[in-house]
Amino acid sequence: MRMLSILAGLAMLAGGAAAQKAEDLNFVSGLSEYRDFRKTLPAYLQRAALELLEQRKHAVTSAAGRKTLLRRHMTEALGGFPERTPLNPRVTGVLERDGYRIEKIVFESQPRFYVTANLYLPTRGTPPYPAILYPLGHEPGGKSYPVWQQMLGSLAR
Repeated sequence: MRMLSILAGLAMLAGGAAAQKAEDLNFVSGLSEYRDFRKTLPAYLQRAALELLEQRKHAVTSAAGRKTLLRRHMTEALGGFPERTPLNPRVTGVLERDGYRIEKIVFESQPRFYVTANLYLPTRGTPPYPAILYPLGHEPGGKSYPVWQQMLGSLAR
């Protein structure tokens, strides 16, 4: 008897569902903005992209504007800059070369976070001199790698 009740209930549900029209099941059929449903997301993304391009166009009306925009985007991508703290640089040695000198330095990029580097300075011309700061890194050969020495010495001269 119980089984018969279940089957009767299922038959009633199936009959009711079959009685519905296909148009009744299409919830967007009466909405004109959904006529071409497949183009909705791409059209939205295109409008958003064009709006961003228009904002960029207005922000970059000059080289200074472009520089400001790029700096802002790059700073955001980096997560901002740490607070500026004293570098506390120390020269630990000097190597004299033809037309330039190399100062071996240690500085603190953050308090108690030491960085070693070589500072390449020209010795000819009129000061103030441009300089090349080269953090040494940990690659094979590092600061003594001949290609680095040739390139950095050439830049300093």
